Amino acid sequence: MLLVACTILVVLVVIPLVESFRPALVDWITRDPEQIDSRLRLAFAVLAVAVVVPPLGVAAYLWRLGDRILRAERFPAPGLAVTKDMVVLRGRFARRRGRLAQLLAAILVLAASALVIILWWFVSLLGARAP
Repeated sequence: MLLVACTILVVLVVIPLVESFRPALVDWITRDPEQIDSRLRLAFAVLAVAVVVPPLGVAAYLWRLGDRILRAERFPAPGLAVTKDMVVLRGRFARRRGRLAQLLAAILVLAASALVIILWWFVSLLGARAP
């Protein structure tokens, strides 16, 4: 919950900040007609990194959490903070939770990869525009 709250706060700060810099960014991209393509590609590369890194970080965390659960055959994994008393799952039920965490991590990696591919495809369409 803390991670979600922090993410929401960051987004609430970043969106107005990006909006305030948008005219300067558009000016920088269009200032030199010969460099529009390279600057546009650079802007999309920065956008791709900014959008893809957070899900990859969550995926890494989920993969490691799933690994800890699978190794301990216990959910919640030893040392994992919980907000309330809960039943400790062991054996096959814990392994199922560990595999589920790793499945979610894999889905996040696939989604992030698909987003990079879509952005790359979009940039290639922009590069193919008529002069």
